[in-house]
Amino acid sequence: MTFCEQYLEGNGCGLVDQRFLPRVTEGELSVSIVHDKPVEIVHKKPVDGGVSATVGAGASCVSYPPDDAQFAPLMHAFVSEDLPRIMPALGMDGEPLPLVWEAEFILGDKQDDGTDAYFLGELNCSCVGVTNQRHVADAMSQAAIDAVSKQ
Repeated sequence: MTFCEQYLEGNGCGLVDQRFLPRVTEGELSVSIVHDKPVEIVHKKPVDGGVSATVGAGASCVSYPPDDAQFAPLMHAFVSEDLPRIMPALGMDGEPLPLVWEAEFILGDKQDDGTDAYFLGELNCSCVGVTNQRHVADAMSQAAIDAVSKQ
């Protein structure tokens, strides 16, 4: 058995192939979302020369409100175009978005007009670090109340 084959054996196994994005050295944007409302953007920047944007690897983190002007094109496209397509794309049409989750973006090549392109690197609803985001607790609490009230 070759090294790669071991990842493709068994129930639920698979391999994700994603091209390397060299601008990952500039960091990634982690968008915290409560149901369908972005509540925070965190720019996680690796240490100089690194590619890992985790705090454990020494990355620095800067928090921005979701309406920060420098991220307006990304957030507009994500909220108006991408959010409505996520659950159907996962075969879960009609299901609600997770209550608390994150979308992580990596910078791609600059576009012809000089603006940044972003690539979705991850959707995460199992490890969102809410213990470090107490400032969005009210939004999370209200979303939970709203979700329970609809049942």
